[in-house]
Amino acid sequence: MTIRMVKKLMCLALSIIPLGQGLAAVSLEQVRVNPLAGDQLMLELEFDAPPVAVTELVRQQPERLVLQIADGYSALKENIIPIERQGVGVIDVRRVGDNLEVALGMEQMQAYRLQRDGNRLLLLLGEGVSGMDGSGARCRRG
Repeated sequence: MTIRMVKKLMCLALSIIPLGQGLAAVSLEQVRVNPLAGDQLMLELEFDAPPVAVTELVRQQPERLVLQIADGYSALKENIIPIERQGVGVIDVRRVGDNLEVALGMEQMQAYRLQRDGNRLLLLLGEGVSGMDGSGARCRRG
């Protein structure tokens, strides 16, 4: 194979990658909502690859827990998902700058714990959850 052919193949390969999506980009493929015993709720965010950097933000007025996924995109058919369970109204998924933001609209902030499990982010919300309290401060384990 000549150098000229290799260059043409590289140009072709680069042209099929959508603009703005690098090789490290992750795509949100599915959101699952699982009510648990008591007043707890488990949200599963499934990606096509493990998210590299996730930032948690607590915002007020209105009350929201926002997960920012660096270099993320949504492959969901709907980007506003009504939940209406355990104090969570909707999940709003949108691209903001270079990040994917997954915002949970809540009646009031709740204690939560975020953990990674391969290509998934698992968010546990509600009473008795150790992790972060409703203000975003670390909870004592108990």
